[in-house]
Amino acid sequence: MKPISKVLIANRGEIAVRLIHAARSLSLRTVSVFSTPDRYAPHTVLADEAVHLGAAPSGASYLHAPALLAAARATGADAVAPGYGFFSENADFADAVTGAGLTWVGPPAAAVRAMGDKVRSKAIAADAGVNVIPGYVGIVDGVAAAVDAAEAIGYPVMVKATAGGGGKGMRVAWDRRDVREAYGVCEAEAVASVGDGRLLVEKFIEHPRHVEVQVVADGHGGVVHLGERECSLQRRNQKVIEEAPCSIVDPGMRAEMGVQAVALARAVDYRSVGTVECLVSGVDRSFYFLEMNTRLQVEHLVTGAVVGVDLPVEMLRIAGGERLSVSQEEVTMEGVALEARVYAENPRRGFLPATGVIGSYREPLLGLDPPGPAATPAGGGATKAAPVNAGDAAWPPAHLARLGFDASGVLVDSGVADGTAVGVHYDPLLAKVVVHAPDRGAAMAKLGAVLDAYVIGGVTTNIPFLRALTRHPKVLSGDLTTTLIGEEFPDGFHGTPLSKGEVDAAVAVAASRFFGSHPTATAVAVRVEADGPPGEGATAGTKEVVLHRVPERGGADAATGGTSVTITADGGDAAAPTTTVTDVRERPLGTGIVSIVTATLNGTRVTLQRHGCRPFEDVGPVTLATGGGSVALRVRPPSAVETEAVVERGAADAAAALGGGARGRVLPAPMPGVVLSVGVTVGDEVAEGDEVLVLEAMKMMNGLRAPFAGRVKAIRCAAGDAVSFDDVLVEFE
Repeated sequence: MKPISKVLIANRGEIAVRLIHAARSLSLRTVSVFSTPDRYAPHTVLADEAVHLGAAPSGASYLHAPALLAAARATGADAVAPGYGFFSENADFADAVTGAGLTWVGPPAAAVRAMGDKVRSKAIAADAGVNVIPGYVGIVDGVAAAVDAAEAIGYPVMVKATAGGGGKGMRVAWDRRDVREAYGVCEAEAVASVGDGRLLVEKFIEHPRHVEVQVVADGHGGVVHLGERECSLQRRNQKVIEEAPCSIVDPGMRAEMGVQAVALARAVDYRSVGTVECLVSGVDRSFYFLEMNTRLQVEHLVTGAVVGVDLPVEMLRIAGGERLSVSQEEVTMEGVALEARVYAENPRRGFLPATGVIGSYREPLLGLDPPGPAATPAGGGATKAAPVNAGDAAWPPAHLARLGFDASGVLVDSGVADGTAVGVHYDPLLAKVVVHAPDRGAAMAKLGAVLDAYVIGGVTTNIPFLRALTRHPKVLSGDLTTTLIGEEFPDGFHGTPLSKGEVDAAVAVAASRFFGSHPTATAVAVRVEADGPPGEGATAGTKEVVLHRVPERGGADAATGGTSVTITADGGDAAAPTTTVTDVRERPLGTGIVSIVTATLNGTRVTLQRHGCRPFEDVGPVTLATGGGSVALRVRPPSAVETEAVVERGAADAAAALGGGARGRVLPAPMPGVVLSVGVTVGDEVAEGDEVLVLEAMKMMNGLRAPFAGRVKAIRCAAGDAVSFDDVLVEFE
């Protein structure tokens, strides 16, 4: 190992940005690499130098080893940092880097190979004294062997690829039929993801929690663990929200998991940062080795936030030959950190990948708003968990600022900006929202508030779904399993109905904005509509309310110098309940189609997003979104209500006279992707639910099924075709 002076970041997106910042903190120069569509991406422009690799497909750019090595030689880089994904767990590429005389910022290739093969890693773990899941020892050779292994183990079982990770090539099988179906799908996904289609079968732990232990090892014999992370909130084996520490792990269990993780790292002469993933039984808290990720994890920041170790910095230090910056005795966990992964995907369409060009981008700046109690979500408040080793320490911990958190304990780790194109060639992860707080309840409330203030226009994201999770009773109580999302959202996510209190808050804010623009007005009519914008959810029901200004209680807001207005639903009753709205702030974004609105209602701070270009006082609808749901409002003088009703009746009559037509019996593309295979021909009879073709999107195989029974009339695609969202693929008659 030799000192590093210039590092090439062999990645893109938010992890490339994070690694660039880490390198700069150590006074290292940086080189970024980019594909053609990433020419102006944040990671490209942030580095000291940038090298174009090739076209958009990963094989022509970020997975083109000769181009990466050539870029390192051309720029004089003496180290290559892979981040996660792409080549991060490719032992052959690690060998190629070191063979070229460069430093590999990661574990030795031998350790990557040992832990990358799930069959071999399981045997090594067992020999090292690590708890392992019961299962078939070896690789299953064919569907029949997989069925035999499953029945010998006992259902349910997990069929999964022996190499790779990220949820690709993994399926739960509950019977023989499931095993047969899972085998082909897992094999195809594994080949597409890492080029290795070998599979294994092991026992599926029911009611499982995914808990992983962070380990760090240097080249001088030092190995420590940095505690655990809970990653149970997953969808299709892809992590959605992570937290540290795990709420069910006590000090004794933490110590035992840590001892086993360190033993495994020593067994393979590990060097660098790594993660030992475990499944924990939700019944008796027994834990079993799942796999070891020989790379930096996406969720590394939650560990950094509670322990105070900057893991990307530690990786670079270790690669340069330095010793660990912390001993096991010095490792303590302070507070609770949560991370939410923001994906470009459409929750309302089965979480299918979404594409587009980002616009009106605004990261949440919670620290700019005055502190105040959070609004209570529908279903009750969060249950607070006891802080870990927090004691009477002042909050926030000093190390948060070094990691990039703002003064309120919030960090957005992103690799996108206005104008960033989101295509089908790469992972849909756009950003990670990380928060830290003294306890779990406060952290969950903070994460919800931050998500309410995060705006990404131009492409559909899962932010409304993430916000809904932060208010789900089981999530709030910590009653987590890896199957929670599938069980609680079996039909997908279709928005979160807002509570009456949240709707009333939105109405009050809208009314206060109207009164601010009409200082002589004494009343305002607000119509609560049923529909919100796509992807934001909707609040059912339509009602009309008239709110009155209470003049003797209005005036100046002493705290901010702005206006304060008190409103009531009954202007004739002096004893009627009132709402005082103060410190209303609106920050338009981009073209003004989206803005962030914050206000204090009777002492409680609320944050909403306003969608649509209409101002609050316009007669057209304005949509306010919060908490994963939304409500559309019409705000106008009471005198306009009757006129509006006449206009609406006329519009309805005209629509009825025009009538409408159906699109026809077709199978459209539910997402952009590449057609892998077509399983029907013209003239075939199909039943509703029969698989018609397979579409690949972001390395995941998606079987598309006939939406109804009929005969195939025309096929408008072929294997290898790239298709866009809503393209007609098959016609039926």
